[in-house]
Amino acid sequence: MGVSNFEVSHLQELIAISEIKPMVNQVELHPGLNNIDVVKFCQANNIIIESWATLIQGQCMTNSTVLKIAEKHQKSPVQICLKWAIQQNIVVIPKSTHKERIIANSELDDFMLDDEDMAALFALPQVRLGADPNNFNF
Repeated sequence: MGVSNFEVSHLQELIAISEIKPMVNQVELHPGLNNIDVVKFCQANNIIIESWATLIQGQCMTNSTVLKIAEKHQKSPVQICLKWAIQQNIVVIPKSTHKERIIANSELDDFMLDDEDMAALFALPQVRLGADPNNFNF
């Protein structure tokens, strides 16, 4: 079973029994956990994906792949992870209390990650940082 097959099956069940299908699904989503099955399912069913832990809980600042791509584009590692999600039509709401970081988080329109960049980010080892919905006592 893949990382997100459980989540997809539960979404299918939820849609089947609901009068109103879910409109937004907030999931752990970052280059280190791309949750591709959930993303594809939600996008095919017009469910907006909102990511959490988009910055790999700060690990983007030390990840060699992210750092290499950041250097290539002369952007910060944070901007690379945010752009990775946005280019997939994922909603991101980065949190910061620092004015300069808030400004930097919004400066994403002047570059695009190319296919090579996206492939490198998708190829990162997949590691869940939060609770595993396959093994969570709801």
